[in-house]
Amino acid sequence: MNFSGKTITVVLVTTSLVLASSLGWVIVNYASIISQKESLIKEKDIIIASLNSQISELSTKVEKFQIWLEQNRTLLNQVHTWLKENITYMQSQISNTNTQMTILQNQVSSLNNQIVLLDSQIKSLQNQIGSIKIQDASRIFQLASPSVVQIRVYNSSFQLLSLGSGFIYDNNGHVVTNYHVIVDGRFFIIITYDNEMFNAYLIGADPQADLAVLRADLPAKYPSLKLSDTVTIGEPVYAIGSPFGLTGSITVGIISQVNRSVQDVTYIPMLQTDAAVNPGNSGGPLLNSRGEVVGVTTAGIAKYVGEGIGFAIPVQIVKKIVPSLIKYGVYKHPYIGVYGVYLDPIIASYYNLPKEITSGFLIVNIIYNTPAYKSDLKVNDVIIAIDDYPIKKDPDISYLMAYKYSPGDKITITIIRDGKILKIPLTLGERP
Repeated sequence: MNFSGKTITVVLVTTSLVLASSLGWVIVNYASIISQKESLIKEKDIIIASLNSQISELSTKVEKFQIWLEQNRTLLNQVHTWLKENITYMQSQISNTNTQMTILQNQVSSLNNQIVLLDSQIKSLQNQIGSIKIQDASRIFQLASPSVVQIRVYNSSFQLLSLGSGFIYDNNGHVVTNYHVIVDGRFFIIITYDNEMFNAYLIGADPQADLAVLRADLPAKYPSLKLSDTVTIGEPVYAIGSPFGLTGSITVGIISQVNRSVQDVTYIPMLQTDAAVNPGNSGGPLLNSRGEVVGVTTAGIAKYVGEGIGFAIPVQIVKKIVPSLIKYGVYKHPYIGVYGVYLDPIIASYYNLPKEITSGFLIVNIIYNTPAYKSDLKVNDVIIAIDDYPIKKDPDISYLMAYKYSPGDKITITIIRDGKILKIPLTLGERP
């Protein structure tokens, strides 16, 4: 096949144009790629510059930290040494504690064994005490029973009114008993422990203290009992009397408490005992372990109400009143003439009293024509003291009237009224 020179020229030109066009696109593409590469290189340079700056700052901080470490190396060494030593010490302490815990556990086990042994010894001691009490009761009965009597009380129609007990007070035949034993009586018979009988007559009576004194012509073989006004809470005591007419009965107990208020019996604060007290014991002696009278057995709580609660008039009161009954036939008790309630925070709030008043005696009634009525005392006054004696709870006022004062004594009563403390003078009267 033959081509002309013109045709060849056209082909060459066309081929050249095509190659030139392709080469141009290639050059343009490479130029674009080079431009992008240059942009990336610039960004990397910026990042590298920023990293170099941060590395420089970090190097500076590292240098400063190294300088600080150098400056504080001694302190750090000391802290390290201290921690090491204390860790060792604490480990030693823990070890010692574990050892001590083991020792303590052994001691606790030993103590438990000792407690078991002690319980056994206590039970044995209680049995011994019970035996001693029985022996003491036997001794006390032999010592005191010749001085304890039964009292029979008859009215004017020769009818038996009551049975009670009493004890020989002195060598003149005076016999102490309770007022409620002889009240309304006209004739009196005293029966001794050996069943001898003697006529007796009334010498004096005090209904306020529930005491009375009879007198009979008694032979010397019936001695008087000694009195003791020393009483200790918890000490053993012995009641001898005629409960339900059973002459010469003895019961054993202790002094449970002193200054007990039993208003239905007497305003006098009394001794409390757990020795059995039954009807017929009234007026008999409550004796200590030396056979001395510490109280006059007066009342007991019925067993369907409570058990082991009896009361006796203290010998201190007997010593004050009985001589007057023997000499004058009567005894005069001091008297203020108020009724009221002893306060606690609940009762005080019930009466709308100020919050600072939590104790004392609130007057709720003043009896007409009494020392209180004639004084400046008023209803709703709160008595907080009589002279130098504080008044807080029952039977504070009764105690003072029984033991400290007599009719005609001048006293100062301190009260709270309308939030103010006032002192009210008063002359005690005679209790009706």
